[in-house]
Amino acid sequence: LLQKDPRDRLGHAGVVARRIAAILGGPPDSWESARPRAYLYRPGVLGREEQLARLHAAAVRPQPSGEALAQVIMVGGESGVGKTRLVMEAGLLARRHDLLLVLLSATASRRGSLHIFRPLLQWVVDQCTAKPERAAALLGQHARLLAAVEPLLASVPGFDALPPPPPLPPERARGRLLEAILTVLRNAATDNRLLLILDDLQWADGLSMEALRVVASGTMQARLTIFGTYRADEVTPALQRVIEMESTSNIPLSRLSPEHVDGVVCDMLAVREAPEGFVSFLTDVSEGNPFFVAEYLQAAVADELLTRDGNGRWILDDEFSEASDPESFRGVSLSQALLDLVDRRVGGVSPDARRALASAAVLGRISEVSLVEAVSELTTA
Repeated sequence: LLQKDPRDRLGHAGVVARRIAAILGGPPDSWESARPRAYLYRPGVLGREEQLARLHAAAVRPQPSGEALAQVIMVGGESGVGKTRLVMEAGLLARRHDLLLVLLSATASRRGSLHIFRPLLQWVVDQCTAKPERAAALLGQHARLLAAVEPLLASVPGFDALPPPPPLPPERARGRLLEAILTVLRNAATDNRLLLILDDLQWADGLSMEALRVVASGTMQARLTIFGTYRADEVTPALQRVIEMESTSNIPLSRLSPEHVDGVVCDMLAVREAPEGFVSFLTDVSEGNPFFVAEYLQAAVADELLTRDGNGRWILDDEFSEASDPESFRGVSLSQALLDLVDRRVGGVSPDARRALASAAVLGRISEVSLVEAVSELTTA
């Protein structure tokens, strides 16, 4: 249990219990038929060592107060490729260097301007509540203005004494709000080395992207680092402009190699070696996407294609126990869970879009638009 490498440890409590019972004279007969509950472990960050090192080095680089410039590092890739996991791991490493970590999430632009900065403003509220004298240093005179973004700011000490912001034409009001959030970012990163993680930036609102562009310009004096993730196939024009800025660092994430898929499977099963044919099958059907590797593996366990025996060892179903060729697994139906997963992804699209998707799924990954139109009997509008 104290082995440094998790794969060298006993992988299940049932195995520990059996070992202890054997020392004490043997397990009860009833244990022979008991099947331990399947449990899968969280895999390590495999195939991303170089990218993790780049993020970590950026986060902990020396930033003397008064000399540091804010920086933005973007991580892009397809859905499920592990962008969020990578920046979160980098964030956890950064916390060991006394960085303040604030997790933000860009969930949807329709939630309002600057929505992705609400967790930062919530942290500011906590700081001002604990130390009222910090309110002016963090917020300046912008508390009432930013309360439209985060209503909790109304509880900050001294809020009631602030005059309401005067009305302005829309464009000037937008600029004032932008300057307010930039001021808070600068102030928050004055006494602290601040790391912000902005997830799914393809859904961020326009004003948030303008703020990010200023931070990424390489001219903003602040001890601030931003890790931003985005889906490479959903990049908006505003996001593209930030990505292409000379001062922005961009880290593309690709799919996992067969070697790293094998590592993910071994980590999740807590074993040194996984069935070769089964790993090849998972590599093929998942196409190296980490999310789908994990989903297929969980489905295989749920459907009892892969089970633990009474000693906690993973074994394949008898039909596939000797299989070494990935083609041997082609006929396997991996759980309704995967069908449900796909159904959730396409459930929100229109009936015509579903028809087009169904046609494209049959035609293959790369298809001419005209061919999809003909098969689905639709026309582009």
